Formats: sequence, structure tokens, C-alpha cells
Amino acid sequence: MDASEMQAIVSAHLKAEGLGDIDGTIAVYTDDIEHDAVGFPGSPRHGKAAAREFYEHLTANLRAEEEVVLHRYVTGDAMVLEQLMTATIIGSMLGLPGNGRRISFRIFGHGNSPYK
Repeated sequence: MDASEMQAIVSAHLKAEGLGDIDGTIAVYTDDIEHDAVGFPGSPRHGKAAAREFYEHLTANLRAEEEVVLHRYVTGDAMVLEQLMTATIIGSMLGLPGNGRRISFRIFGHGNSPYK
């Protein structure tokens, strides 16, 4: 997979994620994905079904407002992606009640492509 193919797949994933489209979010994952949301209970998760459970929890508790790619580096079959997510916590996050608070946090992904 070349850099433009990886970027297109990641862009489709991020768009679906921002829309709360769980099927679209995980559609680009391989069956053996290792999904590691560092800091979240249960991470890392293995396989699409486990990734789906993570996104079901996330979309039930968080409303994404903005997801900005800060840095994207691609070499060979690997990509490093750093994002800034802004969201409102309508449920809880990391075991803490959100009380409708608006938060921003960074997401950092790396490694060989976990995408199809």
C-alpha cells in the first residue's frame, strides 16, 4: 500500500469516526486489528468486534465536534498520525462524569498499517 492509499483509507476512517458512524469507522480495519486507546480500560483490544465495542462506548458518551490532523508522516507501510480532538462529554470518560463539559485531547497513532 502506498502513501496516498494509506492517507485515503485513514481519511475515510476519520470522517466516519467524526460522524459517529461505527460501521464506517471499523470498515477499514483488518480482522486482526490491535486497537490501543491508551488510558481507556480494556486496551489494547484485538479484532474488529473489540474495536466496535470501543466505538460503541465512545459514541454513547462523547459527541465529537472537531478532529484536526496535526501531523502525518508516512514511510513504507507505516504511518504516524497526531490529531487534536475536541468533543463534549455527554456521559463519562475514563470513569469520570463528563457533565456536558467540552474537552480537547491529543490522539497519537503509529505502526504498520492496521487498515485494509
